[in-house]
Amino acid sequence: LLKVQDFEMQMYRQLFYHKDKWITEEMKNFIALGELSML
Repeated sequence: LLKVQDFEMQMYRQLFYHKDKWITEEMKNFIALGELSML
């Protein structure tokens, strides 16, 4: 990891899906990972 003085970076993530549509188990796991990383 490279530390740079007086530098701050922010990253934003967005994930959109339709709650009332069919979701595979893989998609559920991917959404759960996204929720964990937002903590």
